[in-house]
Amino acid sequence: MSLVGDPRSQPFLHGGLRGVGFGMITNGGGPRERVRVIVTFEALAEAGHVEIIRFPEALACFDVLRSRVEAAASTKFDRIAASVQPFEGEPTILLMTGEAM
Repeated sequence: MSLVGDPRSQPFLHGGLRGVGFGMITNGGGPRERVRVIVTFEALAEAGHVEIIRFPEALACFDVLRSRVEAAASTKFDRIAASVQPFEGEPTILLMTGEAM
């Protein structure tokens, strides 16, 4: 099972994790479920070769890199799907520095 982008999902700030969050949907083999993905500001900065300090810059970088971030989230989900845990009530994947984007 993998994840696919949810075109209805709008990116949002997650202040506690200093990241940009958005939703994706499981694809394959059963009912579709929503999975939240949070990519840290630092991971976005690393992938985009930019310095990110605040949300507006992170959001602009996310908009440019969204397809790469979604691909990285799907790859990670394929690897760890059985161990994805709810965070704040929703299954969540966290993308951090060092993860291929």
